[in-house]
Amino acid sequence: MPDSPTTPLPVTHRVPRALAVAGLLIVAITLALTGLLVSSYRSTVEREETNLLNLAEAYAAQTHYAMLALDTRLARSVDSDSDSAAAAPGSEPEVALGAPDRDGRRTTITLARSLPAAQGGAARRVAIDTDVSYFQRIFASSDLGSGGSVTLLRRDGVMLVRSPTLPGAIGRSFRDTPLFQVHLPRMPAGAFETTSPTDGKRRLYGYSAVGDYPLVIITGRDKADTLAVWRGWLWVGVLAWLLLSSTLALLAWRIGREAERQAALIARLTSSENRLTWLADFDPLTGLPNQNRLRRALGEATDAAAREGGQVVLVLVALERLHEVGDLLGIDAGEEAVREVAARMRRLAPEAMCPARVKTNEFGLLVRSAQAGQAVDGLAFELHALLSEPVRVREREFHLEPVIGVAAYPQDAGSVNELMRLADIAKHRARGDGGEPVHFHSDASHSHLDERLLVEEQLRRALERGEFSLVYQPKIAIASGCITGFEVLLRWHNPLLGQVSPARFIPIAEQTGLIVGIGNWVLRSACEQASAWRREYGFQPRVAVNLSIRQFYQKDLLGTIASALAGAELAPDALELEITESIAMSRIDVVERLLAGIRALGVELAIDDFGTGYSSLAYLKRFPVQCLKVDRAFVHDLGRDADSAAIVRAIVALGHGLKMRIVAEGVETEMQLALLRELGCDEAQGYLFARPVEAAAVPALLLARDRQTPTSA
Repeated sequence: MPDSPTTPLPVTHRVPRALAVAGLLIVAITLALTGLLVSSYRSTVEREETNLLNLAEAYAAQTHYAMLALDTRLARSVDSDSDSAAAAPGSEPEVALGAPDRDGRRTTITLARSLPAAQGGAARRVAIDTDVSYFQRIFASSDLGSGGSVTLLRRDGVMLVRSPTLPGAIGRSFRDTPLFQVHLPRMPAGAFETTSPTDGKRRLYGYSAVGDYPLVIITGRDKADTLAVWRGWLWVGVLAWLLLSSTLALLAWRIGREAERQAALIARLTSSENRLTWLADFDPLTGLPNQNRLRRALGEATDAAAREGGQVVLVLVALERLHEVGDLLGIDAGEEAVREVAARMRRLAPEAMCPARVKTNEFGLLVRSAQAGQAVDGLAFELHALLSEPVRVREREFHLEPVIGVAAYPQDAGSVNELMRLADIAKHRARGDGGEPVHFHSDASHSHLDERLLVEEQLRRALERGEFSLVYQPKIAIASGCITGFEVLLRWHNPLLGQVSPARFIPIAEQTGLIVGIGNWVLRSACEQASAWRREYGFQPRVAVNLSIRQFYQKDLLGTIASALAGAELAPDALELEITESIAMSRIDVVERLLAGIRALGVELAIDDFGTGYSSLAYLKRFPVQCLKVDRAFVHDLGRDADSAAIVRAIVALGHGLKMRIVAEGVETEMQLALLRELGCDEAQGYLFARPVEAAAVPALLLARDRQTPTSA
């Protein structure tokens, strides 16, 4: 049998997946942002290098003009006779620092040219000085930041002027720097990045040669100053990246978590749906199919039988005493017993028989074959034998008393519902038959049920329609032949059913509880009739009324008896109540209390059908009973069965020993009466004396005996 489905919750990886996707997005954003920052970095550097180059070229042009002005002044200072020397071809300008002043500073720049000799004369050199402050003022017009500078150098690398000034570097040669080793030899103007030879800082430089003069202008700026704005954007980008990345990561985590929660919810819903689907067809305690599944299996089997022929037999099993396990040991123990029964069902019946748990204490299975009936008898009795074996729960053994009902398709029923109904009826017949634990449905049992239900239907309204009547059977004193009283007997005449035997309707009244109302009516009516005889005829016979077990245990029995006596104005000693031996021995403490209460009212008590039950003499001695009635079964066999005579003799001796009257029921022959007289029996009743008569015939019956019934026995 399939067990309850348990769908495990799936191990989801949605959060890691979402984080992985977010990570890829963050990487893409990082790469894009890095590309933008690198491009911005390069653009910033290139733009700054271009600015420095342009600035160097501008300063180179200004320096060139300044040097041309010095050249012009130098030419004017030459004697007019030597004007050819100024224009002498091949003369190269020379630029050098002037002589140091008294403080050791060089504050002048000297521009010199070499003039060739004139017409056999000696060659000569002319020069002109200018203050370096002139150039410093020109160079100071630009703001290149705290680390920026404009420097005038000779082509051989000697520093001539610097703004801002750097006295320690003036006159120093920088020929080994990248400017003179790499860049200037390639092109007269350009830009580059290198480490400053003066203070070791990283700077950007622009340079330009000064026209026809052996000079170079170099403009420089700290790279840190150049990148100050870019670094601001860098931090903005980093913060934006952090914010975007954390946002993406958070969103990814939340989306993943929500997706995981949704997946878990869907998994739980799926599991619940599977569980509900399973529960629709199976019993959760045993794992067996339930009634719904059995019905479907029956439907499929009956459809197949209708097409192909054959039979389908339904077997229903009820465990009458299963509830005792739970009552004694608790619910868990009861469930353990149910599981043990289910295991036995599985061992006996294969899955094809669909062994099912139909109700709390009921199970069922089906048999399908062409000759199902041939196999079902043995199966049903084998099942009964198997389930009759004691079930051991917590070191205790319990006998569950299975009863089995069997019905077949198509012999008994033409549909699934009818088949289940008839099998259930058969099961109830097995329960009620006593001694027949397996009952097969038959038309006779169906007719019996139909009749029983019809009787019950009519019985429920019989009291209100006045269909009941009372008859009275006299009890005779054996010694004198006088009438000592009457037993009240109930009769029912129904317009539909006719005269209904008490043996037919009394058990139904007992089972349905209708006997309480009917019995109370009998009690009131008998008291009223006895009172009427006293008023009308002046005699007071004692009337004996039977109490059923349901009536005996009704809530206000004593009040009902007292009310009946008071309502009829009847003396209590004119009423005798008869209870069966089984009632007397059912609940000793309660019975003793109720009997004492009845006796306290003044009503006499008798035990009916004595000898057929299991009376305890110890308890019988405690009961305030005045009369024992010998069951008719013992009286019937008097004269033919020595055992019956011995039993009657023992009952008489017991009763007289306890100071009780002994009444024999069912006396029909003179021989029986003679034997009873010989055995010492006190009173008798039966057809030998009179059949039960209507109330109107009682006075005539009394007169016929030529005596008046005493008011006390």
